[in-house]
Amino acid sequence: MFIYYICIYTILLAGQYTQGCQLGNCPTPESITPCLCRKDSRGCRLIHCDGYRDINLKQVFKSMSRELHGNNRELHVFSLTNTRVTELPENVFASIQFDVINITNAYNLRRINSKAFYCTNAEIQSFKLENTPVIVEHPDYDLFQALDSMEG
Repeated sequence: MFIYYICIYTILLAGQYTQGCQLGNCPTPESITPCLCRKDSRGCRLIHCDGYRDINLKQVFKSMSRELHGNNRELHVFSLTNTRVTELPENVFASIQFDVINITNAYNLRRINSKAFYCTNAEIQSFKLENTPVIVEHPDYDLFQALDSMEG
């Protein structure tokens, strides 16, 4: 069993990171609660999941996938700072795509499935994992295999 305490691990994928984003509507608050969607000054959509409550991320993104269609499923940033999430399961993002994924201070996140980024892997331009202990104890939960899948 290997434990990785990654202080800052950033990958820039798909060439040079661009500041572009797909504009669109945020999903309804009810469909993504307890996560929040907001738009930055450019109108880029950011999904943020924080706090101390249990979050079923797979259900959040499945609800978003049912609500959003076409290019509206392409969002700019996913940020996770929730301290109760323990795992990113296979295909956690359903058909939702992100340019940037930031996971910071998710103190209980121990497992990232090797196929967690399955449908969003071609879109990810930046991935940051900071102050989050991830354990590699099984081939299905290999952080580095999950990161390799992002090279789309």
